Amino acid sequence: MNTQPGGPQNNPPKDLHTVTRCLLARFADSTSGKLKAYYLTRPREYDKPPSAVGRVEGFITHNPQEYEAYWKTEVEDFLPAAFTSVDDKTILDKPDHVKVLKDCIALHWARSKAYKDTSEALLQEVTQRQKRLWMEQHRQLLVNAFYDRYGLYPVGDQALEHINELLHEIPEVIFSRHFAERVRENFKTARNHFVNKKLEIARPPAGQQFLVGDAPALPVSNWDGQIRKAALYEANTVLLPIGPNHALGLGKGDDKWIDLEASHVELINTMQTVEAISWVYYQPSSGLGTFVNTLRRE
Repeated sequence: MNTQPGGPQNNPPKDLHTVTRCLLARFADSTSGKLKAYYLTRPREYDKPPSAVGRVEGFITHNPQEYEAYWKTEVEDFLPAAFTSVDDKTILDKPDHVKVLKDCIALHWARSKAYKDTSEALLQEVTQRQKRLWMEQHRQLLVNAFYDRYGLYPVGDQALEHINELLHEIPEVIFSRHFAERVRENFKTARNHFVNKKLEIARPPAGQQFLVGDAPALPVSNWDGQIRKAALYEANTVLLPIGPNHALGLGKGDDKWIDLEASHVELINTMQTVEAISWVYYQPSSGLGTFVNTLRRE
């Protein structure tokens, strides 16, 4: 293990890929090696190499190299060969590659910036609720805590709110360790859930391409005739574009190819854009920047 100055142990990565680099590379131009990265907030379109996008700063801060190595050895090392099997149309003859692609869906569902944002929001909500409860029902405990810390009895609500805030601070190390392990457990949960699912590889009609967002594995269900995002166990499928010409899904029956109609491709691209956190990626020649810009305005 490299522990010398400048080595990875002393300088852990500040950001990690949440969208696998070799997946993003499939959207890159073969000549320039760059893809189009559309920043939804600004909005603006950039030309970027796959190594520079699909990353989230501080996504995991607790032993990030351990988790990077885990994802690499569990899934990512096997993806290039599986993607090649998709491209040469031999994927359905290779059960081991089919499993890799289902694991790819599981990984991108679990390792998502959307999940981290939800976790942080939930933590804040629970903490605020707990603080209100203590101010309403446990004031004497707050008085005692204030005295233990400062050797003085608190005067007024401001002093109680101060000690209440201190008592409910959650150290970053505790949250980061818990979050990192939850991502790994969520991956295992999804992987196990997909064992009996069948892989579907969707292809767009001529002249159309898929794009991919930065929260790309989307569980969806058909509710009242509408295709909507769903919880994993309630979803009919989980959609994941893996290049401009292929998207993965999960179904019943047999592993199979599906040739989509134009409206279905537009629906998948719309969902990828709407559910993206900040970025959408696509092949430079696709012209999908106009589609994303129009959809964003609408």
